[in-house]
Amino acid sequence: MSLPPIYVPIGHGEEDITGEKPLMPAGCQLVVLAECKRPVTWFSEGNTEQTNIKAYIESNPEYTHIFADPVNNRRAINTAIGSVCAFYTYGDEYPDIIYDLYLMWSGSARRPNIRYSGIVPFTTFISNEEETGFTTKDVFKKIYPGGLRDYSVSSKPEEIYKYSEYPRPQEFPRESSTEDEMIEFLIHCAINSSTPPPTRESLEGTAKAELYDMVRQNIGGYDKIQNVRLTTLMKQMPGVYYHFICRGDIPASFSPSEESSVLLQRRRKSFIKHRLPQITEMDLIQHMRNPRNVSGLEIRPFLYENVRTLLGHHEDLPENIRNQLNRSRPYLYDKSGEGGRRRTYKQRRRKRKTRKTRR
Repeated sequence: MSLPPIYVPIGHGEEDITGEKPLMPAGCQLVVLAECKRPVTWFSEGNTEQTNIKAYIESNPEYTHIFADPVNNRRAINTAIGSVCAFYTYGDEYPDIIYDLYLMWSGSARRPNIRYSGIVPFTTFISNEEETGFTTKDVFKKIYPGGLRDYSVSSKPEEIYKYSEYPRPQEFPRESSTEDEMIEFLIHCAINSSTPPPTRESLEGTAKAELYDMVRQNIGGYDKIQNVRLTTLMKQMPGVYYHFICRGDIPASFSPSEESSVLLQRRRKSFIKHRLPQITEMDLIQHMRNPRNVSGLEIRPFLYENVRTLLGHHEDLPENIRNQLNRSRPYLYDKSGEGGRRRTYKQRRRKRKTRKTRR
């Protein structure tokens, strides 16, 4: 049986929390690191997940089968990535993340920090052949060896998308491309959010030099870079997706009440169904005592505000979850001070037996 393709989106991610979540189509799985409306920090020395996975693979030569079926290898995937992820498979509601597949932000020395971008194959993502292959480190100098003096409007997309399956580097016109190739590219570019892409009729007859100048200025508006939905990707390129980047920030327009009623509910539901099943009861206890580490799994500070907050009150949880947490004293401890520590049935029964013995 052939293994499904595995992809890693590289860029910026945003999640719309106002609509209904789509259902995972057949032949697809999804692994998500960040919580809803949480950012992910890409450190200057490279991607932490990439480093952790490479170290795991060195001691696990059968890694391909593990990463090709993450839902049935949750514990192994969490160990390899170094964090507790959310897992989605066929029929699950999943976050329809909207991508900007151009990973660039302001870096040091007042110049952009640029990484290879696009939908990258998993085998490419973990190769990291330094100078000759894919890397998640800053590649500004590699793309622009002359520094800021060499930095033009064009982002040299054939280099930035060198390892990408979507978009492909050959989709971007070069100066030697024909007028028709440039026009075909431009009619798929939105100059800005308020201006629609130009029509073929409006571009025909334009000089080639002018067309290429328009290409250079509007590469960022290409519809395979901006506002690319995960639903679109899974439809066109079914497979296993590992989402290691952001899921956006909390909108400035959100009031505290809206955040607690919408965002927290989504996080709680996702945690119980998609993160909690692969965490043992002892992991939960250890996490609540020391939120930075669970059985050797590094928990990023932004991943959970607090397990108790995310899960909600013990009485409101499904029966199977209550049973899983039944012996978790730190969880059952009432922090509000109303009633003190609530004991489990076994603890109360043990105390009654002790009283009878003393009598």
